[in-house]
Amino acid sequence: MLDKNVIKLLEEKSGNKLDSSSACERLSLDIESETGEKLGFTTLKRLLGFTSEQAEARQSTLDILARYLGFNSYKELEDGLNNKGDSDFDSNSETVYSSGLSDQAEINLTYSPNRRLKLKHIKNDEFIVVESCNSSLQAGDIIFVESFTSGLPMIAREVIRKGERLGRYVAGAKFGIKL
Repeated sequence: MLDKNVIKLLEEKSGNKLDSSSACERLSLDIESETGEKLGFTTLKRLLGFTSEQAEARQSTLDILARYLGFNSYKELEDGLNNKGDSDFDSNSETVYSSGLSDQAEINLTYSPNRRLKLKHIKNDEFIVVESCNSSLQAGDIIFVESFTSGLPMIAREVIRKGERLGRYVAGAKFGIKL
């Protein structure tokens, strides 16, 4: 059976409570639609505990679930879940400071589940969203970000859309961003 945190992420992503066999059928169709990969509903029923069969899930099956959730592999998904809330020093993260960027420099970042942004530096800590895929931010939004650190959330202290101030925005709150 899948970890309860993975099940919660699947429910959030699919928008459905995974509490029945029919929910497994809907999830199977959603996974195929999102990833182009097939994962049978009977496999999902087994993974979610709707059958008495106790066989181990194949790595390829777990990796399909991870890709559906916006991760490259199930190991990456587990690492994200296991490190949530832990404290540690990190000298390996890549950090890009807005103050060190030239005007018109572009930043590409991704975050879970399956979200992507392309930003163009305007000046200081001001950026324009050039492209947005599956994000609440929209192309044309102006955001103010002091720095971007791989593995940490991106925090925009302000978002302006068509002249209207929308407030603060956090991208990648659970698992951070990838630059």
